[in-house]
Formats: sequence, C-alpha cells, structure tokens
Amino acid sequence: MSNEFIPRTNDPGNEPNTSLTGDTPSWELLITAERAQLTLHSIGDAVITTDNQAVVDYLNPAAERLTGWTMAEARGRPLSEVFQVVNEQSRQLIPNPVLRCLQEEKILNLAKHSILIDRHGREYHIDDSIAPIRGQDGHILGAVLVFHDVTEIHRRTRQLEYDATHDALTGLINRAEFERRLERALVSAKQYGARHALCYLDLDQFKNVNDTAGHAAGDELLRQINVILSGMFRERDTLARIGGDEFGLLLDNCPLDRAQFIAQNVIANIREYRFHWAGCIYQIGVSIGLVPITVETQSITQLLAQADVACYIAKELGRNRVHLYQQEDTEIGSRHEEILGAAGLRDALKRDRFRLYYQPIVPLASPNLRPTHHEVLLRVAHKNHTYHHSELVLPAAFIPAAERYGLMSAIDRWVIQAAFREYAPGIGSTGTQITINLSGNSLGDESLLDFIEAQFVEHTFPPERVCFEITETTVIQNLHRTTQLVTALKSCGSQFALDDFGSGLSSFHYLKTLPIDYLKIDGSFVKDMIQNSSDCALVAAINQMGHTLGIQSIAKYAENQSIVERLRELGVDYAQGYFFGEPAVWSA
Repeated sequence: MSNEFIPRTNDPGNEPNTSLTGDTPSWELLITAERAQLTLHSIGDAVITTDNQAVVDYLNPAAERLTGWTMAEARGRPLSEVFQVVNEQSRQLIPNPVLRCLQEEKILNLAKHSILIDRHGREYHIDDSIAPIRGQDGHILGAVLVFHDVTEIHRRTRQLEYDATHDALTGLINRAEFERRLERALVSAKQYGARHALCYLDLDQFKNVNDTAGHAAGDELLRQINVILSGMFRERDTLARIGGDEFGLLLDNCPLDRAQFIAQNVIANIREYRFHWAGCIYQIGVSIGLVPITVETQSITQLLAQADVACYIAKELGRNRVHLYQQEDTEIGSRHEEILGAAGLRDALKRDRFRLYYQPIVPLASPNLRPTHHEVLLRVAHKNHTYHHSELVLPAAFIPAAERYGLMSAIDRWVIQAAFREYAPGIGSTGTQITINLSGNSLGDESLLDFIEAQFVEHTFPPERVCFEITETTVIQNLHRTTQLVTALKSCGSQFALDDFGSGLSSFHYLKTLPIDYLKIDGSFVKDMIQNSSDCALVAAINQMGHTLGIQSIAKYAENQSIVERLRELGVDYAQGYFFGEPAVWSA
C-alpha cells in the first residue's frame, strides 16, 4: 500500500504509526489516503501536489500526460521545472502560481489565455486552480494544483469568432466586421481628428472569367486577391470582401496622398497579375473609389455610398484607375462618360485621331543632359462638342478597352508605322533613338516581325534607331515567341528594354532568358527614393545587377533635382521624368 499522496510535514518527529489527529488510528488514515490516491488516479483532471516549498510531491496520470513528466521523474523537483505556463498573447512565462498561493494562503486561478508547455514543447490551453493544503493545526503543508486541457474548446471558440467576422470563400474580413471597423475609424476621426482612408475596389473583367471559365474559376480568382495584394498594407489596415467581386480597404491613420499611392500600387499589382485556369490565361483589372475619413464624414452609410460613386466614376473613366471622391462627381462623371463614349477606339483608328507624344530619356553622365532617346507615348485626340475644344484621352483610359476588344495589335502597328514615318523629318533630325512599347497581344502576333521589317524598308528607317519596350507580364504570356522576336530584331540592329523592372517577382529569371539592352527601373521605387531608404536600396541593387550582366539602366519618374543627383551617385545610366520634360508633340 502506497502512502505517497500524504503531504510531507518536514517534521522528523512524526512516525508512520502516529496519528495526525492524535485520536484516529494510523491504519485508518492510510486507508483514507489510498482511497484519495485511487480517486485522483481515476479523474480526468490533472492534479499536482507540492510541499510548502513548491516542490513536487505527486502527479496523477492526467498530469503526467499533460506535462510529459512521470511522477518518479518529477517528484522532488521544483514545480517550475515540471509546470511551465506562458501567456498566449505575450508568450511571457507566468510566475510560479503555487508560490503565490503559498504566500497568499488562498485559492487562486490562472489568468485566462494561459498555455502549458510540456516537457517536449507541446502546448495546451488550460484552466486551473491552486489551493493550499492545511494540517489540522491550520499550518500550510503544501498546495494542490488542479488543471485540465481546454485546447479543443479554445479552438472551437476561436473558430466561431473567426467565422462570424470572416468571409468563408476568401478568408478576408467580411462586410459586417468591416463596417464595425469603419465605425471605429469614424469615431476616432470625430473624437481625435484622426485621418483614415477608404478604398472601394471593384474587379474589372471578373464577369468574363466567371462566364467563360465557370464559377469554380471565379471563386479561385477571388481567393487569389489576398495573395496578389499580400504585403502591400500594414497589419493595422483592413482588406475585406464586401460583395461578389467588390473589396474594401481601410487604411488606418493614413494621409490622403499616401492612400492614393497605395491605391495606385494595388491597381498595378492586379493589372500585372495573370490568372491561369484550365490552360487559359486571363488578365483582370480593378477600379478604385477613394474617400477620406475625416471629422466631416457624417456616417458609414454616407461613406460607403461616396466610395461606391467614386468607384463607378473610375470605371466610367476607363477602368484600372483610382478616383478620389469629389462633391461635383455627378457632373464630372457625365462629362467624361461622353468623352470616352464618343472616342470609340475603332473610330479613332479609322479617323486617325491617335497622336504621338515624346518624352526625353537623358544620359546622367552627360554634362549637358541632352536626350539620347525619346519614348513614344500615345494619346487619343477627341473634340468635345460640349466644350468646343479637343481633349486628350490618356492611355490608362483606352488601353483596358483596347485589350478587352482585341485592338492592341492594331494600335501597336499604328504607333510603329506613325513613329517610323515621323522620324526622319522630325525627332530623327536630333539623332536620338526612339523607344516603342509592345503589348502582350502584339508579342503573340506571329506576323508582327514581318510587319516591322516591312516598315523598316517602307520608311527607310534605321533599325538601330529604335528600342522596343516590353514588360515582364507580356514576357510571361509569350516567352518563347518573345524570345524569337527579340533575337530576330536584335540581329537587325534594334534594341530591347525590359520595362517596369522590379515590380514583379520573376524579373531576374527573364534577364537570363532574353538578350535585354536596358532595364527600366520601376518608377514607384524611384519617385520616393529620397524619403525611403528601402526604395533607394532597391534602385541601387537593380542598377548594380544590371551592370554586372552588361545591361544599362533607365530610371523612370525622375521628377526633381534631388532624385536626379541621387541617381547619378548610384551610377544609374539614364533617367526619364518630368524633371527633363513632360511628354510633348515633337516640334523642331
């Protein structure tokens, strides 16, 4: 018969046959102790007893399972070695609860969110209580710690909380929780003058994916949104799914100019993403309505309505853009809808309404900063019958529609033909090279090479005077055909630039595949490189890597003297931006 459960009194005068009460026979105490021990062995709760120095006396089987210690191994050790508990949030070790119980001489409970770490590193959420063990004279003999595993209950509770606040399909915050967070943001704006921003995102071309590839494809595309935008926001910002293909982004304590920059990056990331499904590749876009949350904002209802209107206008202006809500948006939306509706692309091609603009690219090592290249940029001229003057429609307004209706190849050919024709009597008199962008649709056109070579001959255009620009996303779509085209045109003397370098995750791979002459460093890194050391480091790294591979660098968005001087210090070869000149019609 074992008497291990009987707490030690540390009194050498106590003999086994001596009654603690003075009048109860010791054999009766032993029987009572054995019954207690059998009971503790049988219950589901874990039990540990200690002496009055918090040294382990006893563990029942449940305690052995949860702690990873056998009673033989644990007995005689300080409780802190056997029972290690941390706070779930802070991961800080919780001080020995038995010592506190012994000091305060009262029943205690562990704080909520306590995690037991067993001997092998496994973790259990536990509830527990600690009580002092007293002798007949009232003195503290030790303590008993009773605890049980609530890991599964904790998991289910967390799952219920998660399900109530998250969208089942995407795992993003749902509309109800998003509106609660908007409400908190509005309260902070009114009480403390905080400034937040709401972006209302509506996917472009989602219906096309859903209709042509099926709802399973549409669901998968929606799941990808969080992946596409991963890392673009801070942890305290909130991305939520608030409708079918509509998403909300709450930017917490975010100035309006920063919110606009983030929204533009969101558009760039989604526009460059290619959705692969059943052997097909789909390109999508997003239109964003942006509304500041300030002390003047009246309600969440008003806020969401304004964001919806702004998003609608962004779509009307040509999609793949950000529109900042203004009070006069109804009038602006109607006017731009008329402009873009009348300037149909097929009609613009037929009536020769496209115009070429040129922006200088300058070698930074040149003392006179004289351009050696000019990028060819496209505009659509349209006469507004309401305002009786011509207005220019920028590429962001018409290229999504051109891609949607398969017109980009025709537009690219118009640009090539017009640029070659205008070169000799125009910008060619300066001896500068021109750069022409090629779309993904054109790179997939097997007859493009023959067309370009025919234009060289027809306009007596020197092939070495043109550099064609392609983006990483277009390369991804047609790597094999692009490689063939690049190789063939380089053999004629033309050059190639990889545009927006650094904006994708696979750029470095294509440098080893394609014989590229120039890297155009993504402008989002360049424009903030003075204020942002990380952007500056990226520019320096891209430039150095290009030079190691024998490729020259061109920095876009060189908008001021400070940026230009920093680019020079880094050894960047060329720069392009408003500091050197805005896009303009060429005039001698």
